[in-house]
Amino acid sequence: MAFNMIIKLFLLSLSVLFIAKVTLGKIDCEIGPFESCGSLKLFDEIPGEVSKFYDSCVETKSYFRCINEFQVKCGMERMEVFPTPVLFEDTYGTISEICEEGTLLNT
Repeated sequence: MAFNMIIKLFLLSLSVLFIAKVTLGKIDCEIGPFESCGSLKLFDEIPGEVSKFYDSCVETKSYFRCINEFQVKCGMERMEVFPTPVLFEDTYGTISEICEEGTLLNT
């Protein structure tokens, strides 16, 4: 039981550090969004291991936040992934529903 709690705390700590790295990273409009934010890791299937699933959730949410920040800071003429703020919020909300334990899409 204690081992599971330690693993969960470790994964949470890694997630927070990853989010902080992406969020605190400076957006550079001189380079492209994919150089600034990296690229999204794609899967052939949903990861079978819970830890890999949650890691991919953190990466996906951070990636979409970074792309949105790039678009807001650098202008939509540079890149337009989310034509409206509502589209970003809906996309991010759907990802959160899938990723957050206890929601209708993740039970």
